[in-house]
Amino acid sequence: METAVIDQNKIKQEGSQALTFAQQYEITGEESLLKADQYFNLYAEKEKERFVKFDPLRASAYETYQKALAILREATEPFKMGKAIFEQKILAYRTKLKKAREEEEARLNKIKKAEAEESKRKETEELLRQAADIEKSGDVDQASALIEHALKVEAEPIKVAPPTAAPLPKLNSGVRDYWYADVTDLMVLVKAVADGKVPLAAVEANMVYLNGRADLEESAMKIPGVVANSREGMVKARSKKALF
Repeated sequence: METAVIDQNKIKQEGSQALTFAQQYEITGEESLLKADQYFNLYAEKEKERFVKFDPLRASAYETYQKALAILREATEPFKMGKAIFEQKILAYRTKLKKAREEEEARLNKIKKAEAEESKRKETEELLRQAADIEKSGDVDQASALIEHALKVEAEPIKVAPPTAAPLPKLNSGVRDYWYADVTDLMVLVKAVADGKVPLAAVEANMVYLNGRADLEESAMKIPGVVANSREGMVKARSKKALF
């Protein structure tokens, strides 16, 4: 079907008149209600007619757009794909560097803890040796105090300042951590919401599922906390001969 010459002013005028008529039309009784129903279908048919009439124009524009898009894609796709490859390689190597640094920090931390434990062991042994020498000299009270101190030193937790690895190379393109949530146990989350420990906003009703159930089961739907309601809507798939 060939597209007729488009008179945009005429199209706008007809559309404006049709819209004004619809806005000003009042339903005051059953007769005007039935008339409004006729107009509803007439407007639907007119909308369909216009779409069919000018669809070749839309198709032509879309074809032109697709050709331009294909040229653009061909010109930019290698760089887009190359950028994605670089991103993958950069993030993979940064992950490798992070793992190596974490392993090095863990190794150094283990060495420092071992050194601290050895130092504490030697200090405890020295205190006990001094206590034994003092006890031999007859000063039992001072010996007891040293033994008590040695026991306290031995019981103290080992505190080691964690080593700090060298920072990762700073990239001009910028890298950041994007945090996201994984629901590992939905029932636990739901229970936490029910207990008031987590805001209700943490879970949302699946309205696609619920509306599907309501549409299928109608008033017979039985879901705790949910009720099936209905509202009237016009059936739009009807065809009548247009009056204008």
